[in-house]
Amino acid sequence: MKNHNLRRRVGATGGCMAVCIAFVIAFSGCASAPGSSAKKDASGEGSGALHVQSPDWEDQIIYFVMTDRFFDGNTANSDQKKGEYDPSTIAKYSGGDLAGVAQKVDYIKGLGATAVWVTPPVANQWWDPMVNYGGYHGYWAENLMKVDKHMGTLAEYQALSRTLHGNGMYLVQDIVPNHMGNFFRIQNIAGKDVFVKNTDSVPVSKPSQSPFNKTDFSNQAQRDAAIYHWTAGISNFDKDEDRWTGQLSDLDDLNTSNPDVVNALKKSYGYWIKAAGVDGFRIDTVKYIEHGFWNDFLWSADPANPGIMTQAKNTGRDNFIAFGECWNAAGAFSDAGDKLTASYLGTEEKPMLNGLLNFSLQSDMVDVFARGKSSDRLAWRLESLVKEYGSLTRLYNFVDNHDMDRFLASANVEDLETALLFMYTIPGVPVIYYGTEQEFQDVRASMFAAGYNSGGKDHFDTESRLYKYLASLAELRKSSKAFTRGEVTVFASTKQGAGILAYRSDSPDGKRMITVINTGSAPSLGANMESGIAGASLVPVFSHGTDASAISTAADGTFSILLPGKSAVVYEVSSDSSAAVAASAPASAVSVSGSSGIWKKDGTVTGTTGTLADARIVIDGRWDRGFPVSGSFSKNVEVKSLSNGLHHAVVAGLDETGRLIVSSPFDFEVSLDWEKALTVADALDDDLGPAGAYSYPLDPTFEDKQCDIASMDVYTAGNSVRLVFKMDSPISTAWGPLNKFDHVTFYVYFSLPGSDSKVSAMPRQNAELPDGMTWDYFAQVGGWNNWFWSSKGADAANFGSAVMATPEIKVDSEARTISFTWNAEAFDNPETISGMKIYAATYDYDGMSSANRLLSAKSEDFAFGGGDFAKDPLIMDSIGPVLIP
Repeated sequence: MKNHNLRRRVGATGGCMAVCIAFVIAFSGCASAPGSSAKKDASGEGSGALHVQSPDWEDQIIYFVMTDRFFDGNTANSDQKKGEYDPSTIAKYSGGDLAGVAQKVDYIKGLGATAVWVTPPVANQWWDPMVNYGGYHGYWAENLMKVDKHMGTLAEYQALSRTLHGNGMYLVQDIVPNHMGNFFRIQNIAGKDVFVKNTDSVPVSKPSQSPFNKTDFSNQAQRDAAIYHWTAGISNFDKDEDRWTGQLSDLDDLNTSNPDVVNALKKSYGYWIKAAGVDGFRIDTVKYIEHGFWNDFLWSADPANPGIMTQAKNTGRDNFIAFGECWNAAGAFSDAGDKLTASYLGTEEKPMLNGLLNFSLQSDMVDVFARGKSSDRLAWRLESLVKEYGSLTRLYNFVDNHDMDRFLASANVEDLETALLFMYTIPGVPVIYYGTEQEFQDVRASMFAAGYNSGGKDHFDTESRLYKYLASLAELRKSSKAFTRGEVTVFASTKQGAGILAYRSDSPDGKRMITVINTGSAPSLGANMESGIAGASLVPVFSHGTDASAISTAADGTFSILLPGKSAVVYEVSSDSSAAVAASAPASAVSVSGSSGIWKKDGTVTGTTGTLADARIVIDGRWDRGFPVSGSFSKNVEVKSLSNGLHHAVVAGLDETGRLIVSSPFDFEVSLDWEKALTVADALDDDLGPAGAYSYPLDPTFEDKQCDIASMDVYTAGNSVRLVFKMDSPISTAWGPLNKFDHVTFYVYFSLPGSDSKVSAMPRQNAELPDGMTWDYFAQVGGWNNWFWSSKGADAANFGSAVMATPEIKVDSEARTISFTWNAEAFDNPETISGMKIYAATYDYDGMSSANRLLSAKSEDFAFGGGDFAKDPLIMDSIGPVLIP
C-alpha cells in the first residue's frame, strides 16, 4: 500500500521536516463547525434547522448517493408488493431510502464531504414493462411533488435535511425537468407514427400530477394542451431540434416551451426547497432542453410564478446552486463539448445555470490516470475550461458516476488515488460517487448487505484504504484556497504516454502551491521543469507513494524531480529556505544531442556524463527504460519501440551526494510509416453467434445489426500495431457515444511471439480462444469503454491485470471503419511483433450493468436472443486468429 502524508511544517533539522496536522476549518452560513459529531435526536427528526444560509459552494465536497443502493434505514417501505422489489437484480428496487442516508451522515462526514447529493426522491414509475426495468434510480417521475414510497416520507426527508444542517452540511436534490417516466410511446410502424399507451406500467399508467397527467394523444383536448412533445425517439443527437423535442430513451418529453409546463415545474421543484430544506439542485439532461427555458425556470422574478432562485432566496438561500448534467462526447484536445456545455451558463444579462458537471475533464482524467495517455491532455483541458467557462470554480469534477463504468472497472486503486489527488488540488467542486471509498467496481452495487450485488455484507468501513485517503485529501483541500480558488498553471506534462504532470496553483490570498504527480506506474523524471518561481523553497505539505523533503528551485525557476510510479508531492511555496536543498545541481558538464531531422529509422544520441558515475539517457521521462552511458558517449536508439511524434531526451543521474543531475534536453521527432501487414476478409451476415442462432435486441436502434465484421486490416509501424475493422452495417451513434460508435464492442486478443501464457479463456465471454491460441494481452473497446489487460491473474471470470496503454480510437463513419492503434509499450516493448497472433470478436457491453449485454432465450428490447447468458458464448461475430508475418 502506498503511503500518503498530510503535513504542516513546524521546524526542520538536517534537511528533514518535522510535521504535524493542525487544521482548523471554518464553514460558511449557518452550518455548525466541522469536527463535531453528527447531531441527532432520539426522535430521528434531526436537530438542525430546516432552512440555512447558502454556503460558498467552491469550498464544498459533495458525496453523491443513489438512494436505493445506499442504505436501508426503514425496511417497512422497501417492498410495495407490486413486483417491483428484488435485490437480486439490478433492474428492481433494493430498499435503500432517505432514512438510511440520514443514519449514515457520520460516515459521509468522516470522508470530509460537506454536502450530500441524492438521486430524485420524487414518486416514480416503479416498473416499465416496455423495457423490463424499474425506476429505483428516481429519474422516471410520475409525481414531482410527492416522496416516492420506497424513499420514505416527507418527514424523513426533512429529518435528513435537518441532520445534515446540524452537522454543517448541505442537501442537494437531483431534479429532472426534461421528462417524466415512460407512459406512452410514439412508434414508427410501417412508415407511420403510432401512439402506444404503456397500460401495464406500475404503479400507475400515467402521472398522478396535473398537468403532467395529460398523456393521451388520442384525446384531442390533451393533445392540444401540448404538455408533451408528441414525437418519436431522438434521431440525431447533434441536431438541436431533435434533441430538444425527441423522446430520450422513450421517456415522455415535456414541452418546456409551454408556459403551463414551465410554471408547473417551477412550482414542483420550488416546493422541495421550502418543504424539505434543499440547498441546491443537480439538474439532469440539461442539453435536451432549449436554452430559453433555463433563464425563466431558474431566474424569473414573476411574482405569480417565481423562478427557483427567487423561491430559494425567500428561504434565506442567496447562493442556491443549480449545477447541470450536459454530457458531451468531445474527445481529447477538442473544445466542442466545452463550448456547447458552457452555453448553458447563459450571460450576465440572461443567466441560466450557475454550475455544470465537468464531463470533458472526467474523460481526460480517465484517459490519463487509468489508460496511460499523455498528461498534456489535462494541461490542454484546463486551459480550454478557463477559456470557455471563465473560471474553474463553476465546474463540478468527478471521476465516475451512476451512468458510466466505475473508474476501478478497468484500473487499479493506485490509478484512482492519483486521479483523486489531481481532482482535489484544482478548483471545481469535487463529487465523490458512493462506494468509491470502498473500491466499488459495479456501477450500481449496494452499500448495504441486503441490497443488490453487495456480496452479502455492509460496506461502511471507515478504516478502508480509500476512505482514509479521501479524508486526508479533503483535509488538504480545505487547508488552502489555492486548491479551491487558485489560478492553475501547468508547467510540465508529457507528450508521449504516462509520466509527470506538474502545476502551480496561485491563491487569491497570495499563497502558492505546487503539485507534481507521476501518472504512470513506472518511475518518471520531471526534468528542468519551469515553475515560474525563481529561487523558491518548496515545502511538502502532502505526499503520496513517496517520501519528500523541502527543495528549492534554481535562479531561473526550474527544478527536476524523480518520482516513483503512481506517486505525488504537493508543495507549499515558502520564503523560508532553511530546510530546502537544491532539487538538482547545475548540469554544465552533462550534455546530450542527437541525429537531426525527423527520424524514420534508428538514430544516434551523443553527449557526455561529466563526473557522473551512474548516468543514463532518459527518453520521455521513463527512468526505468533509460540507457546506461558513461563519459563521452554515442548511443544508437532504436525507434521500433517509440511512438510517432515528438520525444524528449536528457542525460540524468545522481552524483556522489545523492543530488539529481539533469542535462539540457534534446528533442527529436519520430515518424515511422504504417505498413499493411495483412488483410483478412470475413463472411457477411455471419453475426448471429457461433452457431448462427442468436438475434439482436428489439430496440429500433439495433436494427442495423452493428456487430458484423466485413474485414480486418493489420498495420505495423515498428512494434506498434493498428487494426482497422470495416463493418458491414452503418456505424451507430444512437446514444451519443464517447468513442463515436455504439451497439458493438470489440474483444481483441494478442499472443506475443514466443509466449508462454497458458490463458486461453475469454474472460466473461463463456468461451475459449480457437485453434489452441493463448493470450498475453486483451482489449475490450466499445462506445463508452476502452480497456486493456495483461493475462496475469486472468481466467474465465477475471480480466487479468489492467495495463495503462489502451489503444487510440479513430472512426470513419463514411467508410464504415473503426480503427485501434496500440504503441509498442502496450505490449511491454517486445523485441519483435513478427509472429504475433490476433483474434477479434464482437458483442456488446452494457455499462449500466457493468457486464456484457444480456443474452436471453428470446430477444428483448435491450437483450440479445437465442441463448443462455450464463453458459453460451457471448460472441456475435469473430475473425482470426491471424499471424503477423
